[in-house]
Amino acid sequence: MLAEHVLTIWPYFGANQTEDVGPIPRGRRPQRLTIFGKAIEVESWRDVLQNTVNEVIESDVEIFPALCRELPCHIGNDRSRFREARELRNGGFVNVNLSAEGIDRLCRRILDISGVLSTEWTLETR
Repeated sequence: MLAEHVLTIWPYFGANQTEDVGPIPRGRRPQRLTIFGKAIEVESWRDVLQNTVNEVIESDVEIFPALCRELPCHIGNDRSRFREARELRNGGFVNVNLSAEGIDRLCRRILDISGVLSTEWTLETR
């Protein structure tokens, strides 16, 4: 459990990172999330995370239990486990008590676990 949390903060331990994950979102405000070709207006990084999880689990209802198993510090059915949580459309909860960078990394991790191509998820910031 601790190792999973550490990996969401520092997902890569190596000399050469092969995948370009884009610019670090520090100081940027999200405007529009596009996932599976659907554009969603967002106002905060918390909106980005909540909408990303909602769209992923809506595309594959079987993925929610897997996300709960793989990311128990961030996704689950018990709101009291999280300091700050937002409710998902399926009645579950996502921990939104993260920085912009943490949310960006967590969204990319959710896509990876779900088998969603990174090209299916884009974010416009200002």
